Amino acid sequence: ALVLLFALLSGAGLLQSMTRSLWVASAFCLVILMFFLRPRHNIALVSTIVVVAAAAYLTASSMYPGITKIALKILEKRVTSSTQLTGGDYSFETRLIEAEEASRWIKENPLAGNGLRAELLSWGPIERFHWKKPFIHIGYISLLFKFGIPITLVVMGYLFAFTGRSIKDAFRIRSSWKAPPIVKGVAIGAAVFMPALYITITVAGFVDQRYGNMLLAVLFALVTISHDLLGQYRQQEEAATA
Repeated sequence: ALVLLFALLSGAGLLQSMTRSLWVASAFCLVILMFFLRPRHNIALVSTIVVVAAAAYLTASSMYPGITKIALKILEKRVTSSTQLTGGDYSFETRLIEAEEASRWIKENPLAGNGLRAELLSWGPIERFHWKKPFIHIGYISLLFKFGIPITLVVMGYLFAFTGRSIKDAFRIRSSWKAPPIVKGVAIGAAVFMPALYITITVAGFVDQRYGNMLLAVLFALVTISHDLLGQYRQQEEAATA
């Protein structure tokens, strides 16, 4: 019951955030998660999503038909605007302008970068004026702009290393390792979340933000702890069969 309640609250928060990148990342993570689940669990997962979505729509449309109609129109506009690179999706256009402007500064300071507190002056299609901003929405561009190529390679190297470790552990769990369900859940959950992390960095200034640093610290800790525990259980399993 608590898991279902948490899933409902997370789904509601995800929907009302109006963040399309999170929608794509969540759907992608669900598809990957289904690879690690048994067929009956996948059927239960899909059935639950369909039933909950249908129940939420029927309840909302019967109790608040006007608000539901407006909400659906907003969602439709949010999705269809993604196909318009200019003049329709101002948030996407903003990211393109930021990337173009930041690329000139990256070329001038490719090694040292421009500093953690560097600000970028660029045109804002939403505000309709130029303004200095302390962040760049595309996280990879932000890394290069602020820290330069060497530190960016170090940061991405750490990300790739932890991603490889988590995926390796998840596949080993799926094949043979015996461990408590909570350890398996943490290890597989970390591996499933990795694609969402890379998608999030693509559309948000992540690594140089406090919330991103906190999330990375928690994620790296979970990967390390689950990896060490799985190693211990693997040694016990090998010792028992020796």
